[in-house]
Amino acid sequence: MELAVTTDNENLIAGAVVGTRVVYVRRTNGQNDLYSVDVSGGGGSAPLGISAADETFRGLLSNRVLFERTVAGQGDVFSVTADGGDLRNVATTPDDETIVGQAGDRLVYARRVSGQDDLWSVNADGASPLPLTTAPEDESFEGASSSLVFYKRTVNGQGDLYSVPVLGGAVSTLAVTLNDEDFQGIVNNRVIYSVRMSVDNNDLRAVDLTGGNDTGLAVTADNEVYAGGIGNRVVFVQCGPLCDVMTVGTDGSGKIAVANSANQESVRALTSSRILYVEEIAGQKDLFAISPDGTGRIPLASTTLDEDFAGLF
Repeated sequence: MELAVTTDNENLIAGAVVGTRVVYVRRTNGQNDLYSVDVSGGGGSAPLGISAADETFRGLLSNRVLFERTVAGQGDVFSVTADGGDLRNVATTPDDETIVGQAGDRLVYARRVSGQDDLWSVNADGASPLPLTTAPEDESFEGASSSLVFYKRTVNGQGDLYSVPVLGGAVSTLAVTLNDEDFQGIVNNRVIYSVRMSVDNNDLRAVDLTGGNDTGLAVTADNEVYAGGIGNRVVFVQCGPLCDVMTVGTDGSGKIAVANSANQESVRALTSSRILYVEEIAGQKDLFAISPDGTGRIPLASTTLDEDFAGLF
């Protein structure tokens, strides 16, 4: 079945589907435009963003297609319905705007004013734009829940973590130290963040969504790398002489090496109940699955050849 056949170059965008319509990019004369077409191929293509400037797809929200348009180095944010109707200027000011994330049904974007980034939120149709951060320092989006935006404020090259309601309001301090902090994820309603102690040593900590109850999860001389969460347990890889797959409760309790092998281990993916990881034995990789409590280890692919993870379906 032919969806888009022209003399131009067309490319589908992974995951860009609204109802029965798929969004794609058409490149004409060196410039990108956005279109959609029904998966049946009927009705022809509908233009979403066509101008003399490049359009860049930036996501879907509230059944609307989000994109950015850059003119003379200055970006604006737009949204449109999947059939090409109701085009809205979501964020069009003399400043440079860039979509950075979503929180619930709100779009979060960065607005660059006098060389400094502030964060704003707005509805997908452009209604109710609200400033979230307006401090004189740079603020960068780190992540979001359904109601909170997590961001980093950087002063003299060192970043600290904060949260703010997506509808604006009081800012909460999550982590302010003499080291650089980075948001990693949310597990069991706790913010997991890393603290850079040195070039090869990151520690993992957890804090409540609006600050408080700061807890060390993995504080060692080794390097800890966050891999995700399953239930109330944080999955990470701890690397010293060897790299081991570890889990720990979000309250800092019950830290264990789940595989506990004498081999190099690395996490490839998480399901709702299992860790998929690779063990490297004498330079040869095998793929295993294990529960976050260290039970039920099974080989998924273990032969004399190299096996590695390709994806979940």
